[in-house]
Amino acid sequence: MRMYSEWMTGDAAWSMQSQLPDSATLLGVILSSDKTNIMNMTGGHVAHPLLISLANVKMVTWNKASSHAFLLTALLPIADFLHPVKRMQSVLEARLVHQCLDTILEPLKQAVHVGRMMSDPLGNLRYCFTPLASYIIDTPEACMLACVRGKTSPVTLTMYKEFGDAFHHPPRTAKSTLDQLTSIKCDPLDVEGYFNECSPFRLNGVFLPFWHNWPLANPSWFLTPKALHHWHQLDFRFSVLQQLMMFQHFKDGISNLKQVTGRAQRNMQRYMVTLIADAAPPGIVIALILNALKEFHNYKQEVIACGARRGAKSNNVLNNWYIPKLELMQSIMPSIRQVGSLMQCSADTKEHTHITLIKDPADSTNHNNYDAQICHSVSIPPTNDDLDIRDPGVDEADPHAVADDLWGPSHAVTDFFKKAQQLSSDIKVTRPLHTFLVGISTAIHLNFDASIQCIPVDIVAEKFSLPDLRGALADYVE
Repeated sequence: MRMYSEWMTGDAAWSMQSQLPDSATLLGVILSSDKTNIMNMTGGHVAHPLLISLANVKMVTWNKASSHAFLLTALLPIADFLHPVKRMQSVLEARLVHQCLDTILEPLKQAVHVGRMMSDPLGNLRYCFTPLASYIIDTPEACMLACVRGKTSPVTLTMYKEFGDAFHHPPRTAKSTLDQLTSIKCDPLDVEGYFNECSPFRLNGVFLPFWHNWPLANPSWFLTPKALHHWHQLDFRFSVLQQLMMFQHFKDGISNLKQVTGRAQRNMQRYMVTLIADAAPPGIVIALILNALKEFHNYKQEVIACGARRGAKSNNVLNNWYIPKLELMQSIMPSIRQVGSLMQCSADTKEHTHITLIKDPADSTNHNNYDAQICHSVSIPPTNDDLDIRDPGVDEADPHAVADDLWGPSHAVTDFFKKAQQLSSDIKVTRPLHTFLVGISTAIHLNFDASIQCIPVDIVAEKFSLPDLRGALADYVE
């Protein structure tokens, strides 16, 4: 039986590793971006942070808010466009986001192309590659990143008319989207004309996705489902419930809630069984309770037959299932196989990071020019405001020197050859030496405290495949 947990247990990580050189280290990049209100009371100020994390971090550590697993990489611009057509303003905004991401994430792309030598916590150098493992984002923004327009799946080749199908459609790969963009001959600077040419493919008018030159990046892989929005969201009439002690009361219902947290979602679900008991035909109850997609599709016609599927505004009975999140449910199991447990892609940690990295720093500003002051506050080390973390020997005018300083090891690498030569010539050093040379090509460094204090000779010979160890030790002792 195969168990999926961490990102490294998924098929995507193994597929990426197989395409890298031998002994390469895979560092999966997790990104997240979502607009958040800076001030809840007045002003209406909004920030658009780009957060970054590492998929190699254990899930139990990554999901703890106190671990600070996310770092603020940049604040994306929020622009107002003057194009007379409102739909084209959205296209221009999407293009701006992709162009900013393309520029900001260029070092990570280069690291996938050629690799980078980085030091691990012990100071050892490793040959590292940084593919995009996951991009945690809401469904509308996921469509924007996948370069598709509304009522289109960002992870599969489906449009709204196929959202109610009871099977999983082919995945939306990077190659399929880039091939469609290549086939469009219209000038991208003609925004309206290019957008119209994209209509047959249901693309959103972005001509250069930020992931177009990011090796191993695949929208159907890195656009992972969010448990907070894709399969924990229920909509019932909570307003008629009597308020109970120890339970959250939703006096105005849940349909119009904004910025719902994971805690609020769990509080909603505490009422679920009570609310739907005897309130609908058995087919509907089974479809909701089992939370199994196959069962739902077996009973979904009963939902329409009893008139429960209605329009939000017209209140007319609908004879279709044009629901994007219903289609996204088909991608849950394939996503688990690709990236492991989806709880590691939870939005709860990201929502808390917005408080610590955006809202709290904004409270300490003079409430003017928020972006610059937020970036300044999070870039200063908390222990010393005057600490200069840059290497004074790096020429900032040389981009190669800056890149080497950025990606180079932060720990000094010990030259054991030089150390062994110095120790061998020092008569005051205690013998036998723990660092010494064997020939001209091998330097050996032994720990002062052995990790194995006592072990039988025969076990050592078997563990390290040394069949003549006992005889060699006898010759050494004699």
